[in-house]
Amino acid sequence: NATYSALFTGGNVGIGTTSPASSFVVANSSGGAAAIGLDARATGGRAVSLGYGGVVTGDDSVSIGSHFNVTGTNSIGIAVANMTGTTLSQSNTLSIMGGNVGIGTTAPLVKLDVEGATLVGAGNNLVLGRTGNDYGHRLYMDANNDFHWMTNVGQVNFANTTDGIEAVFIKNNGNVGIGTTTPVSTLSVQGSLCVRDTG
Repeated sequence: NATYSALFTGGNVGIGTTSPASSFVVANSSGGAAAIGLDARATGGRAVSLGYGGVVTGDDSVSIGSHFNVTGTNSIGIAVANMTGTTLSQSNTLSIMGGNVGIGTTAPLVKLDVEGATLVGAGNNLVLGRTGNDYGHRLYMDANNDFHWMTNVGQVNFANTTDGIEAVFIKNNGNVGIGTTTPVSTLSVQGSLCVRDTG
């Protein structure tokens, strides 16, 4: 006894096309936009808004989720929570907002949780502690496969994970401390020192 505004029991549905290749296709040869969801709006050329309240004004851009606006071009905004008041204005960008991202896991514990190996290509940086345009610590491998750790914001500490005591400490002036966090020369050693050619 259900009442339907429209009921399709078989085949594909096309809007703007007479030959839909899948169950539901929206097409517009003049570069139109598509919006599916409550209060979803898309006005940019070839823009798509899927979900609740997302507004897409950037050309060739997509909003997925709740209230994530996209004004940049060629960008994708994905909201995994209500992102009211949030706008992705940068172009050529993928932005995931409102929660954690899991790769290889369905239960990510932090912003990016990767279960499995991670590959960063030669010449590319792995950046830690970025603030604005300050890139903090950078890890990278150059074309000669030499490993580099660079920082312009502080020191580099190698610590024991059990007690947190720094075993090796590199200051931003180039001094290295072993057993001390205040090296006063190129190499400062706090404690006994053993130097031998064998064993």
